[in-house]
Amino acid sequence: MAQFLGDIAWMLEVFAIAGGLVLLHVAAAERRTKFLKAAGSLLLLAGIGTALCTGYYWFSYQSQGSFDTVHGHVPMVMPMPGGGSMPDGSAGSMHRGMQTDSPAVPEERE
Repeated sequence: MAQFLGDIAWMLEVFAIAGGLVLLHVAAAERRTKFLKAAGSLLLLAGIGTALCTGYYWFSYQSQGSFDTVHGHVPMVMPMPGGGSMPDGSAGSMHRGMQTDSPAVPEERE
């Protein structure tokens, strides 16, 4: 799956490079096209720069064997003692502020 994400990024960069070349071609045929030339140059340079970066990491991950499996590395989640609760009875940082032994209806004040 990760290999296809790299391929998708590569294709988007190819489209950026092609778009930059098209803008530069249109700017050469028109008059007073300072912004078209700037946009085409920016698109072309950004496309080439990101394509080089994506290509480097794609080949780096390929050489490490990251594309040999269908899914990426998922860290192992260690279960907490007591069935997922903290030793003090709370549910952990995800439920901070919630009390497990609180009454369902708040008590009336006198």
